[in-house]
Amino acid sequence: SQSTVVNVRTCLSAMMQMAWDHGYRDGNSVKGIRLKHPPSGPIVVATVPQFQRVYAALPHQPAKVFARLGVSTGSRYCELISFIPEDFDFGGCMLNVSKSTVEVTADFNPDGYRFLTRRYTKNGEHRRMKVDAEVGEMVREHVAVNGIGPGQLIFPVRLFAARTMAA
Repeated sequence: SQSTVVNVRTCLSAMMQMAWDHGYRDGNSVKGIRLKHPPSGPIVVATVPQFQRVYAALPHQPAKVFARLGVSTGSRYCELISFIPEDFDFGGCMLNVSKSTVEVTADFNPDGYRFLTRRYTKNGEHRRMKVDAEVGEMVREHVAVNGIGPGQLIFPVRLFAARTMAA
């Protein structure tokens, strides 16, 4: 299948790169090979009424801010969970997307943690984008209400942990 061909090419390229890195080869002859990927199926995007139904069912304000920011910016989940206040220019309604967080085993994290924040996005490209003023204000208010300081995650797990309903 096409996915097997892509996986084999990736593995072979990694082996050739390792051989080159250790001085066994003069280069990586597989690196320049580009494979054509068959077109994927259409991306299904929620309609406005569908999103509004989901949004209305979200259990608390942090989830609503997370959803609105994700939908309005198109940021990936791994980027959304990496945002800190410094990524936003609230006055200019701008957002810098320059890192992503991934789940790894402790063996693959220098600090031994379960998650690793990388100083690059999934595709390696940094982006700066305009954020809707209403969404920017939601995020700014979220940061203030939840006491999120400089360098702290805007969407920490503690804000999404199971909550008990007051009687």
